[in-house]
Amino acid sequence: MTATVMEEAAAIDHTEDPGLGTSFAQLLTGVAALVLLSGAALLVLPIARARVPRWLSAPVLSIVAVMEGGLILLTAVMAVQQEVGPDLFVNAVMIALSGVAGTVPVLEVFRRKSAATA
Repeated sequence: MTATVMEEAAAIDHTEDPGLGTSFAQLLTGVAALVLLSGAALLVLPIARARVPRWLSAPVLSIVAVMEGGLILLTAVMAVQQEVGPDLFVNAVMIALSGVAGTVPVLEVFRRKSAATA
């Protein structure tokens, strides 16, 4: 996810003030990491799953699923633009892993919803 919002590598060589664009990219990366870590904690830690109310966990898990879906789309666009080689294999693996990482939160939201109605 960070590769899609970070600046070009040539910008690293410059020593002038990074400006507002870089600060925004860093803030966006930090927020994305926080949301993904929160979603991972909700999925993996039973104590977090039990203590966090459904009105908070469902949106967090939904946002994680949307972020992973966006990552799949961006990676697929990059893969289509590349020639056949090792980068294409890395993109295919990344798409597969993001597919799993995006499907699990959706299944958890529906599982919690069906458990709440039962």
